[in-house]
This record gives sequence, C-alpha cells and structure tokens, in this order.
Amino acid sequence: MYRILLLVVLLLVTLAAAYAALGPFPGLAGVLAADEYNPLGCVRIAGWDWLRATDARVTWVFDTTALHGADIDSVYLNVAPLITDTVDGGAGWEAQLRFWVSAGEGMAGYSTVPALNPYRPQTSYNSRGVGYRCYGHGSPLSRELISRAMDTGRLTVTLVWTVDTVLPIRHVAVNRDAVTLGYADLETG
Repeated sequence: MYRILLLVVLLLVTLAAAYAALGPFPGLAGVLAADEYNPLGCVRIAGWDWLRATDARVTWVFDTTALHGADIDSVYLNVAPLITDTVDGGAGWEAQLRFWVSAGEGMAGYSTVPALNPYRPQTSYNSRGVGYRCYGHGSPLSRELISRAMDTGRLTVTLVWTVDTVLPIRHVAVNRDAVTLGYADLETG
C-alpha cells in the first residue's frame, strides 16, 4: 500500500514539474485596473459616484504599458456599474452607456456598452440598493486606438451623464473598479 502511495506522489511531483517547465501559457485573460479615477459633478454615496446631473462625468486613466504582450485585437471595456430608474429607485434596471475613449490627440472615439442587469424582479419602488448591480462589455476597442495608447502609455475613458450617453435615462453610479480593461495575454499568461 505504501509503495502505491509513494508511486502516486512521485508521479504527481513529476507531472507538476513537467507542467511548470512548459512556462507561461499564452492566451490567458488579463484585467487592467485604472491608475487614475476622477469624478466631477457627481453625488458620492457609500463609495459610489452617482451621475445624476447633466454633464456629471467620471474619467478613468489606464497605464497601457501593462498591455505590451496583449492581443491588441481583443481589448475590451468591462463595466460593473450600479443602475436604477430614479433617486431611491428600484431593482433590475439596465442601460446603454456611452464612453469617450481617447489615446491622445487625434485618436479617440465612442464605445457603447450595454450594462445588463441579471437581477429580477424589476421594481420601481425603493429597493435600498438591492438589484442595482449591472455588468457589461462593449465591442473590442480598435486596433489603432490600442496601438496608439500603447505608444503614448495612456488610455483615457470618460463617462458623461447626458441624455445622449445613458439610454434610456437612468441613474448610474460608478467607482474606481467599475470600469476595467479586459484582454488576452499572448506572452505571459
């Protein structure tokens, strides 16, 4: 019995060493958090910045040097905001968020992200924050935009609350971690 156990342990150690010798595994997912976070004209409640007034805005700035080795054709905005229908609103609401994404002079554009809410039931009465959390991602950011961002070392992402950028009109809250960049890592995994 001990011989079998010893053989199994030796086999596992050998397999672990062989696995480690293979090195990094390309294609693993990566997440890049913002280095700077700047809310303006927002109402701060319990660590969340609520965009309620026209032209309230939040800007995230990413240090893109961490994207070297990433598949620049698969860099996405991933979002996890809070969304409700009104002040002291209900649960289960969602919206389309429109972000201005810039990598320096002459290289910018909009990225629309559907923020979906998996919570049900949808209610219009005050749910005290229950069922506000949404999740979403947009299309991959353009190769040209990411390439330029890697050259400049910065990518700036701004959400401005206006009738044109949050559809249908909802109350939206974000914090530093509510917007990240997701990517496939080709080099280090």
